[in-house]
Amino acid sequence: VKDLEAAMRSAMNQAIDELNNHNAKSTTGGGSIQTLRLLSSPLEYSSILDPVFPQSQNGNSTLFHSFPMMDHRGPKQQARTLAGNRNMIRLFLLLEQHVWSRGVLPAERRRGKPYDYVLIVRDDTLWLNDLDLNAILATNPHADAYVLSCNARLPPLLPAELNDHGILIQRSKAHILGHYVTSLVHANLTRCHRKVFPHDPRRGCNSEMILKYILQHFNVTVQLVPQSLLPFQRAAVVVQQSKTGQERREYCYHKFCQSHEAPLQLPKEIQKCQDLSFD
Repeated sequence: VKDLEAAMRSAMNQAIDELNNHNAKSTTGGGSIQTLRLLSSPLEYSSILDPVFPQSQNGNSTLFHSFPMMDHRGPKQQARTLAGNRNMIRLFLLLEQHVWSRGVLPAERRRGKPYDYVLIVRDDTLWLNDLDLNAILATNPHADAYVLSCNARLPPLLPAELNDHGILIQRSKAHILGHYVTSLVHANLTRCHRKVFPHDPRRGCNSEMILKYILQHFNVTVQLVPQSLLPFQRAAVVVQQSKTGQERREYCYHKFCQSHEAPLQLPKEIQKCQDLSFD
């Protein structure tokens, strides 16, 4: 696995170098892949979770039933929440135990000082333009974190929600998200559930409500920014096969986000996945 990780990291850095050389006139700089982790199976449990659910011989179904998200209104909602919780725990255990603890922190020790800011995005992020850090910070130099407003999304975000596709956060507060599962365990999410749905004990916070609650709980000042300042969409690659057997691969947006102010200019050739037509 380590040899494969090294080979993939080398190939990815070579591709980045070629892109940087091609865009030699760009003033935004380049980057490199510092750490790449391949797992033989997804992470679904850690002792981090013991305070909310001690591990048992029956597995984790009880945990995933109500943590971190909760929705007990009926079988359909419970099944959706169970799957969502499993995916959420997998994602953020990977972030906490591998990307943060074995990637970011060792990299800071090697360079001898911490980073100034940390950008956390999903693995399905499709960048559509360069990121201008100074332009983002200029929206509010005193903010701790910067999050997409996503105020042109349909359906719109609820007042209790905060878009969770990506976040730029000061290093002094970044540990809250780097150790996000730990933050979830110690933040008492029951308060989130009851705050958002005080008259319906069957319902609780979704992932975007939980993110807003966590940031407020740890006193993180958030600035909402337009899509053009964090110029990406979450995308998938769809493979279409014609009657003649030819394959066509194309990107589509499967978690679309956009802002009213300073919207991101989108390539005409990329559609929302729900709008794709298949021959």
